Amino acid sequence: MPHLTVRSRLLILTGAVAAILAGAGGAGLFGVARSNEALRDMYVGRAKALQNISTIDELITQSHYAISDAVLDPSAQKTQSVLDATRRRVGRVDELLSAYARDLPDDKERKLATRFAADWRTLRDKGFAPTASYLAANNLSEAQWVVTQQIEPTVKAVKSESTELRALQLTAAQQEYDRARELGRKVQWLVCAFILGGIALVGVLCASMARALFRQLGGEPALAAEAVHRVAKGDLQFNVPVAPGDTRSVMYATSVMRARLASVIGDIKSSTETIATATAGINSGNSDLSARTEEHAASIQQTSASMEQLASTVKANADHAQQARTLATSASDKAREGDRAVADAVRRMTGLSARSAQIGEITSVIEGIAFQTNLLALNAAVEAARAGTTGRGFAVVAQEVRALAQRSSQSAREISALLDDVTTEVQSSGKTVKAAGETIVELLGSVTGVAELVDAIATASREQSAGIDQINDAVSQMDRMTQKNAALVQDAAFAAAALEKEAHQLRQSVQVFTV
Repeated sequence: MPHLTVRSRLLILTGAVAAILAGAGGAGLFGVARSNEALRDMYVGRAKALQNISTIDELITQSHYAISDAVLDPSAQKTQSVLDATRRRVGRVDELLSAYARDLPDDKERKLATRFAADWRTLRDKGFAPTASYLAANNLSEAQWVVTQQIEPTVKAVKSESTELRALQLTAAQQEYDRARELGRKVQWLVCAFILGGIALVGVLCASMARALFRQLGGEPALAAEAVHRVAKGDLQFNVPVAPGDTRSVMYATSVMRARLASVIGDIKSSTETIATATAGINSGNSDLSARTEEHAASIQQTSASMEQLASTVKANADHAQQARTLATSASDKAREGDRAVADAVRRMTGLSARSAQIGEITSVIEGIAFQTNLLALNAAVEAARAGTTGRGFAVVAQEVRALAQRSSQSAREISALLDDVTTEVQSSGKTVKAAGETIVELLGSVTGVAELVDAIATASREQSAGIDQINDAVSQMDRMTQKNAALVQDAAFAAAALEKEAHQLRQSVQVFTV
């Protein structure tokens, strides 16, 4: 118990109270349940049975008086109503007797109820039934005899037995009532015992808890609260009262806390002064470093801009060299095409000169044929002149043939002259085309050399552009790193300023404590 926590003690106390309440409630519920059971038994087993017996006795009495009256004062209408009422009463008695006989609690009552039922059947079968038959037949003498000899003795016996059954029911009800009262007294004593035991147990637990709490607090709760409030207000110069030998109470822990807080706060005060001085120096150095970093960043930005401009210029030169290379390659291709065209023209001029020579030979042949034709025509004219009038038509034909030969000879001479001129021009043009071809070949060599030079310039420009791009990337990366450094320096400056502010606030906060 001394080592239990407050929570454990409270749980134990709560459990004890709950157990006491559960015990008292259980005992009360048990008593109420038994009382309800006793009341139910009294109603179902005794009161209802007593009511049934009384009703049976009343119905038998009514039937006895009605039949006796009908025998003594007979009339048809009265007799019929008595018979109808008797049949209804007999049926009702059978129902009540059957309901009563279903639940009989003990042997004595069962035996008495059996004898009562037997006498009733005798009264019903040998008394009421024959009398009703005689009355219906208007045999009054026999009906009178049955009433006096059967019904009246049996009715007395049945009434006597019903009286005994009623007395038995009252006796049993009284006994059950006494048992219920005795059980109620026992339940009352049990509940009282639970209550008194619970009060004693709760008192013991509360006293034990109070003593343990006082021992754990180390003093009055108000004194512990005052000590904690003074520590909260920053007063660390007072002494917390602690009982001799106390090393586990709240007051002892408060005393140790005050002493340690006084030591820690003293160290924090000295440390805050040192931190404030150091943060002031750091803040000043960061400000200077930030200014120099910003100047360096501006210089690198300017260098980066210049490198970007130089890179764009070199890229433009490389692009121009590439364009010149493309144009030189195109010119070289065009020169090669011109060389091939000149060679083809020379071949065609040579073929044309050969054709001109062939045409000259053909013209010479035509001219020879015209000469021979002229001679033949002249001979034909001579022969026609010799023939006289007979050869006159032939002379005309010969004259026409001669004229045609002369015109052919003239045309052949003109063609020969034209061919001579054409041959001369073709030979002159061939020489000119050949000279142009040689010139184009020389131009092709020059253009090829220029293209190679331009290609070398373009390659060098690309390499130079790639190198400048690398330099530009390096400068850009340096610029970014410088910008980051500048940002870090600014962050460091802000952090130093914030640290200086926090140190100042910490110093003010620590000044609240009195050490």
